Amino acid sequence: MVAMVALAVSVAVWASQREAPVVTRTAPQAAGVPAPSLVAAVPVAAPRAKVAPKVANAPSPQVTATAPAMVAAAPVDPVPPAAPFDRATYTTDPAAHCAVVAPGRCFQVAAPAATVAALARVGAGGFALAPGGEADLAALTEPGLPVTFTSFGLGAFTGSGLASITVAADADGVATARFRITPGTVGKCLIIAGSPVRAGTISFLVTVVGDNS
Repeated sequence: MVAMVALAVSVAVWASQREAPVVTRTAPQAAGVPAPSLVAAVPVAAPRAKVAPKVANAPSPQVTATAPAMVAAAPVDPVPPAAPFDRATYTTDPAAHCAVVAPGRCFQVAAPAATVAALARVGAGGFALAPGGEADLAALTEPGLPVTFTSFGLGAFTGSGLASITVAADADGVATARFRITPGTVGKCLIIAGSPVRAGTISFLVTVVGDNS
């Protein structure tokens, strides 16, 4: 009998030492609230911009690039034309006329005619000058009337200090201008002379020899 009681006690102890099942208590769920679901999060795409509905038969807007208008620049005359020559005004004060430096006067010549003589060159028409060198250029026109000499290759006339000069002819009709090779004048200098009372023009060519840089 004692043996049977001891066996019963041993069985009871062994049963109590076995792992009891784990019981998970869940908090009471409120009425009307859905139970949480274990679902992996799905990325949500950014909202797209709303596009206005296209009106039927309406043409699509077009962007037209307009090129800037190209305007041709007016040609620039390197030698502006001189004021018209008035013989009566000139004879009143020849010095005032010659004091004005107007390069375009070299092209202000008389219209060719049977009664109009042509301007003629007096002496040499070509010179070779070193830097600082000088040469006298002369033209034949009507006595006392003007002749304009204009250089198109730098240099200067001693009477004006510039590349153009107007001089009155002497009693023989010879107008003389002294040309000088100034610093920086190189190569060849073309000089044109004209008179308002003679037809045509004449030219001179001055060549610079030596270093004048």
